[in-house]
Amino acid sequence: MKNIKKIWIVILLTLLLMGCVPSNSDNDLPDDKDPDDEPQIEDPIGYPFDWQIEFEVNTENETIKIIAHFDDDLALHETIEFGILYLFTNEEINLHENYGPTNKYTKYTFSSNLTYTIHDIDSVNYNINLKVRLYYVTDGYAFYSNISTFNLYEQKKNDTDTFAIKIKDFVEGNITITSIELIINYTNYTITSKPEYLNIQIAYDFKEVTLTITPTESKYRFNENISLIINNKNQNIKFKTIENNILTIKFNDPNWSGIY
Repeated sequence: MKNIKKIWIVILLTLLLMGCVPSNSDNDLPDDKDPDDEPQIEDPIGYPFDWQIEFEVNTENETIKIIAHFDDDLALHETIEFGILYLFTNEEINLHENYGPTNKYTKYTFSSNLTYTIHDIDSVNYNINLKVRLYYVTDGYAFYSNISTFNLYEQKKNDTDTFAIKIKDFVEGNITITSIELIINYTNYTITSKPEYLNIQIAYDFKEVTLTITPTESKYRFNENISLIINNKNQNIKFKTIENNILTIKFNDPNWSGIY
């Protein structure tokens, strides 16, 4: 009889202790945990989507094309909407629909390939990271890819096309020289006035004058269509080359009589 009483006491104590343990159900979240803060990145079947993001720069139109590849298996689900989220920012952000300044390109009929082109890129964004994330909404769930990062300056800094030069000039603080004004004394072929940021050597053979012009700092660059003004008059240029940021110009010597 005593043993039966002991068993009942143990059972009652166990029940009391279980009633004091806090609930740990799947629906309970900490007070500071917002379920929207961390979007799901797996589909209901239980394996990660195969997301792919590519970037393509059009130097002629000065645009960035985002090329998105979605997992073909998404076609098995009911598509509510899907698309591309993007933002120029160097901040570490969790890019998703609820993030205020995010740009969004949305489609409602599923396709495994989606492209979006960013036009009129502000020069301030040349060296700001472009962050891109794909998203897909189905059955009341929103799924997100990892964030891909693209930097226009890093992509173009070793190129030599006009868009690349424009980007580098802005980011690196370069100055493009479009015109050079000189005063030359043709009696002794000396340059008496020139821009202080240029070193200029003059050579002549009484038929042609050759100027070799070098910037004093690497931030100065010569425009391909540079003009030359000498003694307050536009100078007709016979020959011009720009190599390693050294400008060579040749023109007829005004002292040449044309006799020899």
